[in-house]
Amino acid sequence: MYSRFRTLVHNDHFLKLLKNQKFRFISPELYNTSATAGRVITGKAAVAWEAGKPLVIEKVEVAPPQANEVRVKIKYTSLCHTDVHFWEAKGQTGLFPRIFGHEAAGVVENVGDGVKNLKPGDHVLPVFTG
Repeated sequence: MYSRFRTLVHNDHFLKLLKNQKFRFISPELYNTSATAGRVITGKAAVAWEAGKPLVIEKVEVAPPQANEVRVKIKYTSLCHTDVHFWEAKGQTGLFPRIFGHEAAGVVENVGDGVKNLKPGDHVLPVFTG
């Protein structure tokens, strides 16, 4: 089963921190991002379909970024207290299906029109903006 999700990165504070880093872990030239530009890609994700139910590992489709959006290849992620809170749907109406793991590290794969502060190959830290 495929579901469509988009990963967005738009926190100016973290963008400034990343711009000021004195080194790069991996050279941006090592990432061949042109092969996926403008295309839907598939990947695996732990998807929550209902509040409090076990996460299901399944294939998902990730749309290309639209205007002012960024598609990020996630390298590392974890579940934090905020994820668990929203997974349990405590005190709010749950929005499902949902992919958790906003505390992550990844590499910009593609950028949409209007994105000026990021380019393919940049290392980023996605953040929760509920």
